[in-house]
Amino acid sequence: MIKRKNIPLLLSCFLLIFLTGCWDYEEIEERAFIYGLAIDMAENHSSTLPAIKMTDQVIVPSGTGTSPSQTGGGNQPAYRNLSISGTSLVEINDDISKMASRTLFSKHLQVIIISEEVARQPKLLPKLLDIFTRGQQMRRGIKVAISQGDASSLLDIKPEHSKVPAEYINFLLENQKHAETIKALRIGKMQEYFLSELSFNIPFLYIINEKNIENDGMAVFNGRQGKMIGTVTGEEAKSRNLVTGEARSGNLVVDIGDEQATFEIKGTDSNFRLINKNKANPDLEVNIEVEASLNENFNTTNPKNKLSKYEKFVEEKVRTLAEESISKAQHELKTDIFDIGTYLHGHHYPYWQSIKADWDSGENIFSKSNFKVKVNATIKHSGNTLRSKGSSQ
Repeated sequence: MIKRKNIPLLLSCFLLIFLTGCWDYEEIEERAFIYGLAIDMAENHSSTLPAIKMTDQVIVPSGTGTSPSQTGGGNQPAYRNLSISGTSLVEINDDISKMASRTLFSKHLQVIIISEEVARQPKLLPKLLDIFTRGQQMRRGIKVAISQGDASSLLDIKPEHSKVPAEYINFLLENQKHAETIKALRIGKMQEYFLSELSFNIPFLYIINEKNIENDGMAVFNGRQGKMIGTVTGEEAKSRNLVTGEARSGNLVVDIGDEQATFEIKGTDSNFRLINKNKANPDLEVNIEVEASLNENFNTTNPKNKLSKYEKFVEEKVRTLAEESISKAQHELKTDIFDIGTYLHGHHYPYWQSIKADWDSGENIFSKSNFKVKVNATIKHSGNTLRSKGSSQ
């Protein structure tokens, strides 16, 4: 039996076990927080042993005003960009840590930007990003984007409303108010695509000027080939998003006879349906739902009581855009940019298992598939104006 007078001693020893959890504790002032990371091809690289340049954007607390000894950032820079080249990201990271005056800490890493040149190297991107899914400090929610030109250049811009370029890029990727953009791709989801060898799309960024970056469309990554094979931007990106139901906003300029009208997209939805399971050239049906409102009308017809007529014109416009997008994907890119492979995997698994190796590679069944597009448009309202001058009843 334990004596009562020994209980406090035993309790103290028991609590010491939990105190050992702080053995690796490190003061926040001794850490260098990485917010952004860029990956480019090094100047001297070969196809047999690619050399990579990695750039870390490290926060400088005194520049952001977050340092305990600082009440304001003043004119001090809020970040440092540290770059090293090599053939191993692990070794490069170790070399960068030698340049930093503090311990590198990547749990706050927000974005990874990869240059188009890196993304176009066969099988290189899956190998490089393997380290980010293995690292203990790496979160699966880190956003990934492809850059036109050097990725490190995006970490050098001077945005007006943010002291840190990586933070600005992070918010830019979150902005889904345009029909030409796609949902931010996170590293955890990218790993799933890599493991399944499914094709996918990555947000595509490019520099407009020294203060601004544009998020326009997507870089297309072929899962079987293991590389980027092209881009879909501007109106082509809008068309693709109509097919997938990802066009949450934006405008449609529609011909109404000899005149034009502009409709604001309020929301879209879509689904695929496999009509037959022919392994050579299957038939697929695409059903698209569009909800819109009339924003601008140059037609002499009063739209107030004739919205059904306008709906038919919108349906024809969306159908044309969708068919053009499907045609580009099949004949130019020869890659499934609509994530149909995921649909087939989830709804027709045995069939998918029999064709997945040749879906958008090898025999490329995707490029030989037959698509039928159906569109249903709903015009919610025609605006506040009842009738413009000179319009008919």
